[in-house]
Amino acid sequence: MGTTPAAEPHRDALLADWQSRWRQAAGTDGPWSPDAAAELLDRILDAVTGAGSGHGVQPGGLSDLEAGSEELQAAARRWASAQGPAPTLVHQLGLLREVLVDHGLVDPTQPAAVQRLQRLLDRVTLVATEAAVADLYQAAHTDALTGVGNRRALEQAARSVLAAAVRAGHHVTVVSIDLVGLKRINDTEGHLAGDRALTALTAALGGAMRSTDQLFRVGGDEFVVLMPLARGSEAAELMRRAGAGAPAFTWGAASLPEDGTALTSLLAAADSRLYGHRRRQRGRLGGPSPTSTPGPWPPAGGDLPGAEPQPGPAEADVSDTGGSPTAGAEARAASEEGVGWGNSSPPSPPGPPSPTSPPGPPSPTRPAPAVEDAPQPAGPAPAAEPGGAARRLWRWIRLVIPVVLVVAGLSLAVAALVLHGGF
Repeated sequence: MGTTPAAEPHRDALLADWQSRWRQAAGTDGPWSPDAAAELLDRILDAVTGAGSGHGVQPGGLSDLEAGSEELQAAARRWASAQGPAPTLVHQLGLLREVLVDHGLVDPTQPAAVQRLQRLLDRVTLVATEAAVADLYQAAHTDALTGVGNRRALEQAARSVLAAAVRAGHHVTVVSIDLVGLKRINDTEGHLAGDRALTALTAALGGAMRSTDQLFRVGGDEFVVLMPLARGSEAAELMRRAGAGAPAFTWGAASLPEDGTALTSLLAAADSRLYGHRRRQRGRLGGPSPTSTPGPWPPAGGDLPGAEPQPGPAEADVSDTGGSPTAGAEARAASEEGVGWGNSSPPSPPGPPSPTSPPGPPSPTRPAPAVEDAPQPAGPAPAAEPGGAARRLWRWIRLVIPVVLVVAGLSLAVAALVLHGGF
């Protein structure tokens, strides 16, 4: 409910004086939202003057605020969100208090009226400060790009969830998730494309989660899902649902109490399984790391065909077996999965050729093998390259020839001396 038309000029004067005093105190760079400030001032004037009945604190005024006026509190929260940190709010409301007194909205000679105005502004200050603190808390615990919780939010949520699960003997599953190929997307398509992939994965995971699950982005391409009252099989089902509309991702899961009771131990176990899944996928595809492949890798789709990989020694079940063979098999199946493929089918690994298919033409880079009974072309056979024996003979000849020449030279010299002595 706003002020009456007769009160508009007075409200404008109050607003201009309030802004002028703030500019003098904080300079031109100080935060100031004209719309939010005008709305807050209107709600304060309504409470002070009895909904625009004139100037000055009226008998019965402030009753709406003291009873918890929703309009005034909502205006105070919007103004706090627009203005900035709590010290700024307190400073601006202190200036507004001076403006209201200087413009005669309260008679300084009437203590009761002064106290009512002080209670009004104290209540506005409290509501606005609480809103500012809540905004700061939200910003400190939220990932700015995706809007989900960050690592600080994960640590805080996990403390209460894990402690309650330990006390009650319930299961909690932690799922580590990596978006595949984020660096390649950023390098080849730009960071906006990478941001779109991150938000698409966030939307897919959020749409597949239960109402009790919580999603967090804890790194550049790393996400964590905290699943109270869930086992490994439920985590696998969540990943299957999310993979239907998500960009490619890998994941690993760990559960309380099987893999530990602290967040650090659960994340370590989940990360270990995630990396194990990634290594097995590389082996099954026979290719390099997904993030270093030039094209989109892996293509979107469901689970890879082929034999199920066997768990390594460090890969324990991610759900409680409870001594049941069925539960144990379910947990092992959940721990063996770990790749989300999106919407289309992945490539099948190459299999053996069909026994009934005829042999194709020889490869152009390799000559076709000769057939034993095929006629040989006429003409002299090409000379064979010298083998090891020929090479050894040639080395021996090169060593002997100099010796022979030296001996022949000496023989000629001796013969010349003999002939000369005979003359």
